[in-house]
Amino acid sequence: MTAEIATRPLRIGIATDALHERIVDGEVRIANGGVGVYVHQLVSHLLSVDQVNEYFLIRLGQGRLDIYRHPRVRCVFLPRTRLNRAAALIGVEYSRSIRELKLDLVHFPNMFGGGWLRAPAKQVATLQDLTPLIVPSTHPMSRVIAYRILIGQAMRRSDRVIVPSSATGRDLLDSGLVPPERIVRIPLGVNPAMRRISPTPEFAARYQISRPFILTVGVLEPRKNQVILLDVLRELRKEGHDLELIIIGRP
Repeated sequence: MTAEIATRPLRIGIATDALHERIVDGEVRIANGGVGVYVHQLVSHLLSVDQVNEYFLIRLGQGRLDIYRHPRVRCVFLPRTRLNRAAALIGVEYSRSIRELKLDLVHFPNMFGGGWLRAPAKQVATLQDLTPLIVPSTHPMSRVIAYRILIGQAMRRSDRVIVPSSATGRDLLDSGLVPPERIVRIPLGVNPAMRRISPTPEFAARYQISRPFILTVGVLEPRKNQVILLDVLRELRKEGHDLELIIIGRP
């Protein structure tokens, strides 16, 4: 970092294409869990705790969630076509905007996007896990192929790689893609909404729940291992525990 950059606010870009949206009852909501929630929470809290640096949110297509209306955010909405979506995975679609905005740093919260970036900005990527490479049978083949093609270059081009756990950090080291000094472990935070509550009668009626239950949240894919919960439920019922299993997630 040059002395000139060190004495002025940084111009920080965040690629938010991994944050999907949908309209529910006339309200814009996050349409995907996991990475989508991570991106939204990351941007929201950075804007809350950092009053110095400048933030630019870059994505294909218009963003309508609250973070795009924040007074301290500058939004860059690029054309969204099938070709642009493919180009964004390797960074080409972002390059011009990053150069024109003279960004100092760009963060790719979904790891993809920086592999072939044609801009002088420093790069940070967040890698949630390497399971598409480690246990490919638990993922759709399209995701496995994308990882095999893109992950190596994206990791090598990143100046820092954020991982949420020591386990993911070890997997990344074992892959040989990133040296240890460029890996930074930052555990995921806990939303204050996640607290102990008792189900209301309205909640129980809406979901037809009459007994204590085990809740799991996640898309229905083998990697989420809902099968083991069925085994656990079977064993608990054998021991006399009258429980239900509730699964929330995309089919």
